[in-house]
Amino acid sequence: MLFFKKEGRKNSLVLCAALFILLTLTGCQQKEQQNDGFMDGDRVTSFEALYGQDKASVLKELGVKEDDVSQEESQGMWNLKEPVSFQGKEFSKSLLYDVSAETFYGMQYLYHSDDEAEITELVENLLKEGTNLYGEPSTYPGLQNRLTSEEFTEDFSKAMAEGTAADWREEWTVGEKTLCTLSVMVAETNSAAVILQYAPAG
Repeated sequence: MLFFKKEGRKNSLVLCAALFILLTLTGCQQKEQQNDGFMDGDRVTSFEALYGQDKASVLKELGVKEDDVSQEESQGMWNLKEPVSFQGKEFSKSLLYDVSAETFYGMQYLYHSDDEAEITELVENLLKEGTNLYGEPSTYPGLQNRLTSEEFTEDFSKAMAEGTAADWREEWTVGEKTLCTLSVMVAETNSAAVILQYAPAG
């Protein structure tokens, strides 16, 4: 009887240890997944420390390998070759840099679609997430093309149907010197792009 009690305790300890490892690994995976999309306060602070640094330093700090990046010199972007996932969508991710100085100044996520309903829902979810994290947008009140305006859904639908170039945005001032901008741009090809960008304010 004592043998079974000892074995039971031993098995319980092994099970607990396995469960702990599993939860730890799951937590790490979730933390990695949270590295893309909206940044919390601590991440914004770390991000701001990278402004003005060279490519090698930025890639090292962000844990990105040189082979994982393709450079578009004309656009001032270091593009990650593989998309990143948040909000259930695959976004392309680019590190923005000053072409003349070749120094880092921001990050951009981009999602393309020709599905009006998909874009509308995505924008709604991103606005909600951004507002929950940063509070109400600090966008200039007089700006006509705001994502939060009552006319956005109707105007966006019309632009998509007619293939009229148009754009809308909302902004949040975050950290000490960063502007987080969420924007939607409609192209003449009847498609739209959702862009989430972090860059120095002003």
